[in-house]
Amino acid sequence: MKIFLLLSIHFFISLTSQDDRDNFPKSFWRIAESVWKTESSQLTFKDLSIFESGYKKGVFYKVSNNQQLIGYLYIGKCNTCRAGGCKNIKQLNFAEGDYEYFKYFMLLDNDFKILQVKIFDYQATHGHEIMNKFWLSKFKGYNVSKTIVYGKNIDAISGATVSAESLIFDIEYIISLVSTIHIN
Repeated sequence: MKIFLLLSIHFFISLTSQDDRDNFPKSFWRIAESVWKTESSQLTFKDLSIFESGYKKGVFYKVSNNQQLIGYLYIGKCNTCRAGGCKNIKQLNFAEGDYEYFKYFMLLDNDFKILQVKIFDYQATHGHEIMNKFWLSKFKGYNVSKTIVYGKNIDAISGATVSAESLIFDIEYIISLVSTIHIN
């Protein structure tokens, strides 16, 4: 009876984690295998539900391989302005309303240092230049102890200023948030 119960619990847990896995972008799996040097089928994800109030544009996961923590995954959404502009970049990501947006994910190591950033769903009409792999690679190694300065250590992008600043703000916000809370 105990074995049946243990197998039932394991089966339920695998079904629950499989549901989350189905919502991950397709491009994530190849990148995760490359960055974490493991097969995607070996990875398990736990939604940490760190966004209890205020900022609810993403999901933050603890990533394990054989019960050992190997890093974190954030899948988020950034608002960006429609053609014609907007007023305040910092309020843009907190605002609800009629904005264009894009979705991205970032992989972090155990110390919340960025390993990779990838934009996987760009719905905005302007600013596609931020999807450039070389530009996104500039975020690698960023953590809470570093400051991102748009136009200095992260190149400015002509035609994508609002999208770039929105992504930078979001990344800084998420990294500072997870660096200050205790994650189990």
